[in-house]
Amino acid sequence: MSEEERVEKGFTIVELLCVLIIVSFMLFMAFPHFEKVKERYELKTEAQKMAWVLRSARQEAILSGISQSVYFYPLVNKYKDHKGEWHELPSTFKMGVNFTTFAGRPACVFSPEGAPDGGTVTLISRSQFKQYIIVSPVTGRVRVSQYPPQYM
Repeated sequence: MSEEERVEKGFTIVELLCVLIIVSFMLFMAFPHFEKVKERYELKTEAQKMAWVLRSARQEAILSGISQSVYFYPLVNKYKDHKGEWHELPSTFKMGVNFTTFAGRPACVFSPEGAPDGGTVTLISRSQFKQYIIVSPVTGRVRVSQYPPQYM
């Protein structure tokens, strides 16, 4: 085999550095987008957790035959479930509550039949993304939506 027939395969260091610079630049440009995706995911996860707590309270009311309540404390970003356990939202979220007030606090109260008074909790992220936890006053159904209840 002659010297001309031997071809070295591979990349030079300069080529590798150029590719690394390009990839780094692309990741740098995409980073804000990933932050918003993460924020939306966290918001939806918190909304699902809250919906689960409300569904659990409804189920407990039906099974025990005793009214069950979930109390909301929007000024401190907390809520207390029917077992008396506290749940805290991340400090980057805000909570708006549209439930009847019981004992001086907004609360969702489920009767022994599972019927609530109905209402909505709105979770708002730093970037103003919203998730609504909607409790139907007719059926007691708890659902999570990105749209307020009047649009469904």
